[in-house]
Amino acid sequence: MDAINYKVNIRLINNVINVYITDVSAQDVEYAYYLYYYPNQKTAKKAITETKYMKCANFNYSINESGYYYVKCFVKHNESKYINDSDTVLYISNELRNEFENLMSKNLETKNTINEPIDYFKVPKPQNDFCLISSKQKIKKMRSFEKKCKKSSLEIKYIKNKKWNTENILIYDASGLQDGLNNNYIFSGYVWHDNDFIFGQSTIGEGINASTLYDCIGNFSLLNVENSQIKITTDYFGYSKVFYYESDDMLIVTNRYHLLLVILNYLKINCELDEDVVMVTFASNVTLLRQTFIDNLTVKNTYMLNLCDEIVVDESGWKFVKRSINSVLGSNQEFNPEYYAKLLDDAKNDIINNIQAVYNSHLFKDIVVDLSGGKDSRVNYAALTNIPKAREIFTIRSDVHEPKDLEIAIGINNIFNFNYYCNGETWYKNNTLDYIRKKRSYFCGYHYLWYLEEKHAYNLNKIRITGESFESLIVRYYSDTIRNLGLEDSTNEKLVEEYSTLLSKQAVINYSGVSSIFKKFLLNSIDNIPSETSSEAFDNLFLFYRGATHAGNLDRMYYSSAHCMPLQSKSLLIAKKLWINNFKENKIVFDLIDLLNPLIACLPFNSDKLNETKKRAFQTLNFSDARFKECTIKLDPNEDKWKRAREINDNNTKVILNKKDESMLKNLSDAPTIVIDNLLLGIQKLSRYKNEKYKETLCLPLYYYMQAEISDNDEIRILHNKICSILDCIDLINQN
Repeated sequence: MDAINYKVNIRLINNVINVYITDVSAQDVEYAYYLYYYPNQKTAKKAITETKYMKCANFNYSINESGYYYVKCFVKHNESKYINDSDTVLYISNELRNEFENLMSKNLETKNTINEPIDYFKVPKPQNDFCLISSKQKIKKMRSFEKKCKKSSLEIKYIKNKKWNTENILIYDASGLQDGLNNNYIFSGYVWHDNDFIFGQSTIGEGINASTLYDCIGNFSLLNVENSQIKITTDYFGYSKVFYYESDDMLIVTNRYHLLLVILNYLKINCELDEDVVMVTFASNVTLLRQTFIDNLTVKNTYMLNLCDEIVVDESGWKFVKRSINSVLGSNQEFNPEYYAKLLDDAKNDIINNIQAVYNSHLFKDIVVDLSGGKDSRVNYAALTNIPKAREIFTIRSDVHEPKDLEIAIGINNIFNFNYYCNGETWYKNNTLDYIRKKRSYFCGYHYLWYLEEKHAYNLNKIRITGESFESLIVRYYSDTIRNLGLEDSTNEKLVEEYSTLLSKQAVINYSGVSSIFKKFLLNSIDNIPSETSSEAFDNLFLFYRGATHAGNLDRMYYSSAHCMPLQSKSLLIAKKLWINNFKENKIVFDLIDLLNPLIACLPFNSDKLNETKKRAFQTLNFSDARFKECTIKLDPNEDKWKRAREINDNNTKVILNKKDESMLKNLSDAPTIVIDNLLLGIQKLSRYKNEKYKETLCLPLYYYMQAEISDNDEIRILHNKICSILDCIDLINQN
């Protein structure tokens, strides 16, 4: 007998929850309703009332306690029973509403708050900001535009070609270019090119044609003016992002979203918020929503360039062209053991060569390799053991991030005896609010996971080799959250529906009011990712958005030196396609570590979950040396060498206080208080925007969530970052 289909709908009217059933695919059905409640994310979701089975497909509950509610509906038909959940609704009591209204009427500007629009901050080296305007019409009032750009220290170059039917203007930051706009291209970031490591435009050799950088791995964006076209593209995996505004007559493309909004403002182009994007930003704070998960951005007609696309401007105008990764992601790959083994061997060599190239560049005095108790840094470490004289070249950095992290890392390094980094850091302690302004400028509109700094260092004589970005190529991430729902062969629509129900129980605002928007956006994103299956496309949201916006911005977030991510290989992407649709458990990372160093592959991880995953996958793993298959090694936990290095490193570290900010630093509160003060001010500002249009649907729920999660610094910080991002977009589009 076929399963019964039905939909559980929920709505909140004052203090009454109405649940009603629609789209029932059978007759003679009975329903039982269980009402669940929880006040915050850390509290268990408990059934607070339940009914017996009844014929009625509609039921009401009266409630009086602030918090989140949903209904689990049991359906009985003949001898069969089915269960479906409604979305979550958020009820806020009159008492809390009055508290909110009272607070919103006060002056919330304090010594801790940023009370004015933020400035545009340029990115650190090796990044370079650039922007291209391509217009079908002659741009008006260019003299005023040029003056504004000059005031912001932005250079302008008119790109002329008689065959083109568009006017093309390049805006760029010349400070990052040694000889101005040499060779008619702007390169921002780093790249591995023909076994060389290039860090910033100034290190590109004179004999290198910029077009040979297309589709290389690294973390870069590139604008290249050729004879017949202008191309704007990124590294192969899209870790660097490009943003654009498009209308019928104009395209504006840039590698900074803040710069895009600045240029729109300078051109006096009228813009407005995309209300659906604003609302869906606050649907939840789960990993998927700690950055954008869609191409549409906060301001209407502005977008993040799809990972599979690049932009070309030529005599026919502008167009979006598919890159080579598009065909790889969309290919059908049947598992072949020999092909899989070859791909992993290629990936092994790629990673070793990537790390070796960093040293061969001779650009850095110190090359420091992260080592934790996890999987990603272990691959880098295993690769080191394949490089001649590695102990003389590389040093190790280990710290505590998770339980057993340091214990496992020290145990591993006690076997291979690399030196720990101990040359120290030079930190600069400035106005904390200025650090926040910079982060807001860097991540405006698309990334919300950034941390506050109370001091900063950025030493370009030192580079850290990190394991960032690797997860997008070797594990199931998003699809792992739905692995027990039987969605392996489902349609995109079915997957989105099921995931939305899960997300509902981790909502920030009233989810029933935003679920249709969320599902529309998520379905569109999954549809735009070439793949064999819906779960594969869902998983690749990590590569398209999370990996790029997080791993691709490390130098702007919290790194105290240059950094690079050598765990990149085009072969790994194909290997993941072979694996993800044919094996239940993760296996690539274990197979790859074994290829790099079978002894290291025998060592335990800091995570019980990861160790259990390896056990479950054991029979499917490849072993390069059978002697290590059943091998277990007890780690030496002696910390003496690490402690000595840490002590020397501390002695070599200094903190320099910016004297002009000394009085400000003394008056500021600690970081958590600064975040809360700015969050409250942000809620107040947003509540007053456009005749209080967001006050009830967004600001009041955000105030409730802040109070409910006040002890969770991460949740409060992400909420702060999101609301600041929205406000910064409002400030920029309202300056015309």
